[in-house]
Amino acid sequence: MSDNLDEVLAGLDRYVEKVKTNVVYVGAQAAADVFCREAKLRAPVSDGAHWFHGTSFKINGTKYFFNAGTLRDSIYQVMSK
Repeated sequence: MSDNLDEVLAGLDRYVEKVKTNVVYVGAQAAADVFCREAKLRAPVSDGAHWFHGTSFKINGTKYFFNAGTLRDSIYQVMSK
């Protein structure tokens, strides 16, 4: 009888840990969604496309073309275990 009770209690402990993990995962996902949407809303968007001229040692003189909204459109979220 004691062995059976120990198994049941161990099973309950595993269940509680799974529920806690799921609650934390869902909460973290909801928070990440809020932050991601807010970051996209606050990201500055220029009126038009523009060229960026590299000034660092590694990219000096290199030109990069950016469409308007590139920063905003590059913001995303991903959940990693």
